[in-house]
Amino acid sequence: MAIADRIVTWLVLPLVGPQALWVKWRAAALPAPSGALAGVSGSGPDLQLMIAGDSSALGTGAPDQASALSGGLLRRLGPTRRVHWTVEAKSGDTARDLLARIEALPSRRLDIAVLSIGINDAKNGVREWLWRRRMIRALDILQDRFGARLICLSGLPPVGQFPLLPMPLRWVMARRVARFDRGLARIAADRPNCIYVPLDVTIEPDKMAADGFHAGPEMYAIWAGMLFDAIRDKIPQPRVGDG
Repeated sequence: MAIADRIVTWLVLPLVGPQALWVKWRAAALPAPSGALAGVSGSGPDLQLMIAGDSSALGTGAPDQASALSGGLLRRLGPTRRVHWTVEAKSGDTARDLLARIEALPSRRLDIAVLSIGINDAKNGVREWLWRRRMIRALDILQDRFGARLICLSGLPPVGQFPLLPMPLRWVMARRVARFDRGLARIAADRPNCIYVPLDVTIEPDKMAADGFHAGPEMYAIWAGMLFDAIRDKIPQPRVGDG
């Protein structure tokens, strides 16, 4: 963090603390979307997909999984592949939670892992070096134990545009989340089977969920399209015997 940023953050801390508690309460009020968190969809050669992370990976803000991030990806993958998919996500999860979750899963093969994680680490004040170490460990497990052939790191959203966030909390979070987002890009750049997909979007309030913090169905559809466009030419070929 730049010295000037650190000074300003400390100066506004008495205001930011109560605002952060209010935002946490407000953002936690939305229920998880309905629907199964695993299944098989589409037709063609088999493709093993895991979507993992926090409330955005879970689809909070959408009424059901069909209109969440998972549904948007399945609609795009399904015409050419028979997708065996799971969602391993929980609202409020950090990189530490993600690491514990995938460490506890039984080993199985994965073709694609899509991760949406980091905003809670940034929001909760986790040290960047510690968050980065946990992320790298999680990616190592996905590659070594699950044989993930492609890992897609979704960029973090432009929280400076979130309708829910008041100033000065919006300023503080936007700058911190942006640093974590740049960290995701650096992590991906060091791994040949990993890509980073920036969320270069303009947040329109009517496409957000009612809490002003999570995506709504339209935003999830846009997000899924961005991820698919980034991976469509990198989707692993069917393994021998699939389909």
